[in-house]
Amino acid sequence: CPFDPSPELRALTDHGPLTRVRSWGGTTPWAVTGHAEQRALLSDPRLSADFSHPGFPSPVDPRHTHAGGTDLSFVGMDDPEHARLR
Repeated sequence: CPFDPSPELRALTDHGPLTRVRSWGGTTPWAVTGHAEQRALLSDPRLSADFSHPGFPSPVDPRHTHAGGTDLSFVGMDDPEHARLR
């Protein structure tokens, strides 16, 4: 089924709801695969969606990004700016 999780995601889930992973840049952010943990993190004001913050893990391999502008979509913003644009 095209909606089934990938084998890699299944493997992470088997390790538990929180797993350290290695990113493209060599950092080790947390992969959060548990539903309850995801909900808790998404409502935690200490976390940021702003990928311009230092240390924010890149979700894509930087070798494959385009050289576009630096404008953020509202998805990559924190409140109150996110709420204003939403």
